[in-house]
Amino acid sequence: MRSLLFCVLALLVSNSIAVQKPTLNLGADDVVVFLGGTDMVCAQKSGHLETLLTWKFAKAKPRFRDLSWEADTVFALGTETERWRRDGFRGIKGLGNLEQQLEKIGATVIIVQLGKNEVFAGRQGIEEFKAACDRLLQRVKGKDRRLVVLSPTPFEKPANPLLPDLSHRNADLQFYVEALSQQASRHNAQFVDLFSRATALTQNGLHVTPDNQAALAQRIAASLGITRPQGFAD
Repeated sequence: MRSLLFCVLALLVSNSIAVQKPTLNLGADDVVVFLGGTDMVCAQKSGHLETLLTWKFAKAKPRFRDLSWEADTVFALGTETERWRRDGFRGIKGLGNLEQQLEKIGATVIIVQLGKNEVFAGRQGIEEFKAACDRLLQRVKGKDRRLVVLSPTPFEKPANPLLPDLSHRNADLQFYVEALSQQASRHNAQFVDLFSRATALTQNGLHVTPDNQAALAQRIAASLGITRPQGFAD
């Protein structure tokens, strides 16, 4: 009897997951832009999150554009600080500032992950971080773009003892994640918490490894109401 009850409950849970409506919906006219630092760059190289979004909205066929750069922060984005991209090079017209770039590519949805590099300013840098985050989210959302804000993943103890152990920074990083969540709410953005209840994702303690990208992408997608029971099989 107990085993039968367990099976019924499991079936109910699985059905509720199957019919869950995604909190992010993409249509035929949507252009999704990825912004962020090294973790976003690595995620885009792996392509797992973009694959899940493409699968879920296959009929709509949304388009995707990557503007992520290593070491990006809420204070500066490589896509507009690089002079050749902003102003052009040897007579070639540049792409302009962030607003102009987003306008040119027709961005309608922004998925952004920032906040990890900024934590090295310590807790005394929180207010400056909040202000810069507020300005950036206002810039990227424009008049009617939808925003998805991903938190940083936590620092981990590196596998190589010669690398610095930055896991003690997580106490400060938690404050930055909370500030990021507040700013996301302020700008009506969906917030995905990748800091809490995180599993081991790195080797160097900083960046998600290629073999963990699939699991991380599934966690992000699930937070947006998008699940694929077979994962990346087939």
